[in-house]
Amino acid sequence: MHTVAHIHYRRLAILAVSLAALPCMAAGAADSDIAKGKALAQANCTRCHVITPTGKSGWTNAPSFMAIANRPGMTKASLEQTISQPHMKMLNLPRSPAEARQLTAYILSLKTP
Repeated sequence: MHTVAHIHYRRLAILAVSLAALPCMAAGAADSDIAKGKALAQANCTRCHVITPTGKSGWTNAPSFMAIANRPGMTKASLEQTISQPHMKMLNLPRSPAEARQLTAYILSLKTP
């Protein structure tokens, strides 16, 4: 027979394990978004942007993804908003919220500490 203290201990243990797993689940989702964002960038953005941290410039004056990631004040929300909006400089194609999130995750992964 379980005592009240034993039941509380089990609940606390389950809660602790669940909370400990949250960062791992979030990191896995972020890693997935980064990989998908890189694939999207390779398919759609290399015409104008340098998308990997090579130190080279592209053939246009479009900023590299590393430069975008390191702009002062750059936030996830502002970058997602920019990517979501269609405009001539980005092939005039809107991106879905998922694609904007994925591209943003990839770009921000290039930020230097």
